Amino acid sequence: MCVLKCENLIIRMLGKSRLALWLSTAIPRMKTLKISDWGIDENICKSPQVQKTRDCLHLSTNVMISDEQLEMIQAPSILLCSNNTVTERGATKSFKKFVKNCQQGDRFELKFHKNSTFDHKSLFDKEWDIVEKTEEDDVDEGYNRYHILAGFFNFHGISEISLVVVYDFAKNESMTIKAQQ
Repeated sequence: MCVLKCENLIIRMLGKSRLALWLSTAIPRMKTLKISDWGIDENICKSPQVQKTRDCLHLSTNVMISDEQLEMIQAPSILLCSNNTVTERGATKSFKKFVKNCQQGDRFELKFHKNSTFDHKSLFDKEWDIVEKTEEDDVDEGYNRYHILAGFFNFHGISEISLVVVYDFAKNESMTIKAQQ
C-alpha cells in the first residue's frame, strides 16, 4: 500500500468512500489538511489524520462532527461548518482552545447549532477584557464584532485577539464565530 507523506494535503470532492481511502493512506500528523466535499461524515472526523493535524484543519460544509470529536482536534486554526451537530458547549470549548493555542496568522471559523436562548457573549470567558466594536446597524443584522484585549493566557505569547466576529441571526438555528490572529 502506498503512503502519502506530505505536510499539506488538499482533497476536493472525492465522495465519502474515496475520502476515507485517501485519508487512510496519508501520514497521521500533517501540518495542514483541507477537505472540500458535499458532506463529511463523523467517521472521517475520528481519523488520526483529522485529529492530529498540527496547524490548520479546514473541513467544508455539512460536517458530521460531535462536540467530543471537535475537542480531540489538535490544530488551533480550524475552519469548520458543522451540520448542526456541534452544540454551544462544543463551540465555546473549541473557541477557548483557539484563544489559548493560536499563533500569529491563525484563523478560527465554526458554524454550530444554537438554541433560541443562547447568548453569543457566553462564548467569551468572564476574565477576558473585551471591547465591542459593533455599530448599531450591525447588531440589528446579527453581526457582532469584538476585540479581546487581555485576560487570557496564550502558549505562544499572543496578548490580544484583534478581531472576533459572531454572526447570530435570530431566525436561524445556527451561529457562526470567526476569529483571526
